[in-house]
Amino acid sequence: MNSEELRWVLQVENKNLLIAALRVHVEALKQEADKHTLPNPAFGAYDEYGFSFVAGGLYVLIKDWISNDMREAAETMGK
Repeated sequence: MNSEELRWVLQVENKNLLIAALRVHVEALKQEADKHTLPNPAFGAYDEYGFSFVAGGLYVLIKDWISNDMREAAETMGK
């Protein structure tokens, strides 16, 4: 997908749907990480807010990356 196609997706799609999809991804990443770390009870009560916070941040990061003509490779952004 090129930058113009991604810009179109961000303009046409409802950002709330995209953020919700990112939130599901963040939750899955946390579940995978939890398999490899000890649980921290201090974070459990705030998971719902944390997932929303990270998903919103990812949305803005992707939007800024696309706005900057995707100068960095997708692999670099993924790291």
